[in-house]
Amino acid sequence: MLNRYPRLKRALKGLHGRLFPGASVSSHYVAIDPLRTEAEGQRLRGAWQDESLPLRQRQLVDQQLKQYRSGSPVDVFDVFVRAIRELPEIATGMSLLEIGCSSGYYSEVIRIAGLPVAYSGCDYSEGFIQLARDRHPEIQFSVEDATALAYPDESFDKIGRAHV
Repeated sequence: MLNRYPRLKRALKGLHGRLFPGASVSSHYVAIDPLRTEAEGQRLRGAWQDESLPLRQRQLVDQQLKQYRSGSPVDVFDVFVRAIRELPEIATGMSLLEIGCSSGYYSEVIRIAGLPVAYSGCDYSEGFIQLARDRHPEIQFSVEDATALAYPDESFDKIGRAHV
């Protein structure tokens, strides 16, 4: 119903964000000064190596996945599933590599939605990949730098980044 009233929806999301900071995995985006992009890139590369980050992020994701499993909408998951369902390759099944997969939780979104997708994931963080492997031993996960992937050409039907 809120989709009919986008301004109200934005206002309520803003209020929710202020009342429950950090309640969403993807939140609190800010513009970066172009002169600081290199320094910020270095800082973020180091931050992703923080050993406590995977479990902290997974706690937030588990809340969203619980909500999604119960049939409640989760906007980032709904957009992802809708986009995948619209791909022509989905009819025959397809392979998908998620770059920056964190703990591989989009494999769970795919399973919950019943999508015929062979999911694989890679991430820059060894901690995230270890958590993904622990949670999903049946799925292929690898530590990769998104700027220099080691996969051979045409290894996957689709390659993407689920987060926006």
